[in-house]
Amino acid sequence: MKVEVTLFDTCNEWAKLRWTTVAARENAGCNLPFKRVEIPKEPGLYRLTWHNKETWKQVKKEIEAKATKSIKNNRVAFEVLEPPVVLSIGKTTKLRNRLAQHFGNNKNNNRILARLRQILPGKSDDEIRELGRTSITLEVVVVKCWVLRCQLERFGAAIQHPILDFDAEH
Repeated sequence: MKVEVTLFDTCNEWAKLRWTTVAARENAGCNLPFKRVEIPKEPGLYRLTWHNKETWKQVKKEIEAKATKSIKNNRVAFEVLEPPVVLSIGKTTKLRNRLAQHFGNNKNNNRILARLRQILPGKSDDEIRELGRTSITLEVVVVKCWVLRCQLERFGAAIQHPILDFDAEH
């Protein structure tokens, strides 16, 4: 069976997105600093943005990008940025599950928590989750078409420069 893939006018599709902000949890100690029930189970995009200017002072303004050994300097510096700072834009087939993984205890799929450890050295995972609750805004939007999700994620990364999403060549 042949399936037709349609490409979209990505700029216009991005402009049409209606992001929903997910509320922070009262107690962020159980793997996810955001209210799980407010995160859709559907496919879509998510965006994490550091909004708290006071807690931004605690952030180390440099991150080490994953890179091949041929990349001699894999550090990305962002000391010129002030909140709001986009941390990550991602796509997934199940928003609720993926975001719980990002802040979870499984080292194989907790990319956001792992990268936040780099810019918040010396903080425990629970302290990082608590900073997430007080300092990071989570926005989600349902996008059912996988092709459009792929295009929109890349477009968003290109125009918003999420600092936790930098990877050098492998």
